Amino acid sequence: MKAYDIGKDVSEMSAEQRRQEFDAIAVDFLDEFMSDYISYTLNYYEGYSEEEKANYSFYKNGDIYTIKYAKTVETEVKDETTLLYKLTTVDEDCVQFEKTKNGLKFKSSELREETVEFSSACSYEGDPYKPGQVHHDNLYRYQDNSIEAKDVTVKEVDISKYSNGIALI
Repeated sequence: MKAYDIGKDVSEMSAEQRRQEFDAIAVDFLDEFMSDYISYTLNYYEGYSEEEKANYSFYKNGDIYTIKYAKTVETEVKDETTLLYKLTTVDEDCVQFEKTKNGLKFKSSELREETVEFSSACSYEGDPYKPGQVHHDNLYRYQDNSIEAKDVTVKEVDISKYSNGIALI
């Protein structure tokens, strides 16, 4: 899918002013499309504990920047005396952005896997489970976006024949 949006007339601006205008739009674009988790990380990473910082990796290759996050958490859930189940949660994020001649490219992937291994008969998320059963939940997401500044000329369109909105195809 391609989407086009009218920004503003920059024809009277200097090259530096056009670059600043583009950079402001690009920041808004990245904020909108970046995973909330990574946006939050970029803003607050310095305040994280050393243990949490160890889950991150940062890479730079030319104009390509990559941030990876990987964490696995195992939790045993018990009632007063009995182990009900073991919950294993895997979180992996990878964000990559690249500065190009006239824009930015942004890719991200997110993986969330949850495995529940039941040791006792119990209910989990409203469903009954028996000892030995295993429940899996998985979420996978991928984005591939880019933004590019172009000098374009827009042609006038006759909309006089439309009465209930505009449909341009």
